[in-house]
Amino acid sequence: MLSGQRHLFLLPLAALIACGSNPSSTLLPPTLSGNWEADSVQFLNYPGVPTLIHFAGPLQFSNGTITGTITATVLGGVYPDGSLAPGCGPSSPPTSVTGTLDANNNLTLSVPVAGGMATLTATLSSTPTTAIDGSFQIVGGSCAAGASTMTIAQYNPVLGTFTGTLLVATDRVITTQMTAVLNQSTTPANGQYPLSGTIKVTGACNTSFTLDPADSYVTGDSLVASTTPPPVTMGPILAGTTDPTADRISFVLFEDVTQPPTPCVGPYSGTLTLQ
Repeated sequence: MLSGQRHLFLLPLAALIACGSNPSSTLLPPTLSGNWEADSVQFLNYPGVPTLIHFAGPLQFSNGTITGTITATVLGGVYPDGSLAPGCGPSSPPTSVTGTLDANNNLTLSVPVAGGMATLTATLSSTPTTAIDGSFQIVGGSCAAGASTMTIAQYNPVLGTFTGTLLVATDRVITTQMTAVLNQSTTPANGQYPLSGTIKVTGACNTSFTLDPADSYVTGDSLVASTTPPPVTMGPILAGTTDPTADRISFVLFEDVTQPPTPCVGPYSGTLTLQ
């Protein structure tokens, strides 16, 4: 999502675009297939309280046809008294989607959400990892919305060694250092990209663990690294959001409740940077 809310609504697209006979067409990368996300903040059922509508997952492009598996997430905002407002409807499980990409790079994608159908449109550029504005509308269901703006981008795979200092504030600030060696699969499964690798933590908390790809994944800008299947979190777990170029993991939260003493419980927070 974008700064603080959610980042970007990204959709993965892969296609070959004919441009020699169309001088107005922008040359796109050889493949747009991959991890995409798109986001929009709307004021729907609760006046003054924003609802985030978030689409993320893998898209495949082939000869102007788009297929993929997208998860539509609906997040309610916060009332003035600090309580959480419900979203306009239930979030959708990973769902098959279809769309098109024409010779002028115009994307159209249909995504089921909360009992209705969202239609997303955008004109892609030659740098799909740079967020661009598009539009969407939702017909039917509890999240019905007229034509509205959204932000969309493609996310590069998370690959390499990421390091950073994480901290937790209790009665004093406690810091720890993390090194995460991560390898995102290029083959999605059930709307997510499995994530493998190792994580080492030193400092106030000392622990290390190997990721289980069945329990660790990337989808859109969201990253979860764990050795324990959700929603059970008895083992070490790390969560955060990546940027489209995959050179940083922000809003990191980490804890390991299996490792005494309490400094490993945290949760620690911070940012990891690709080395």
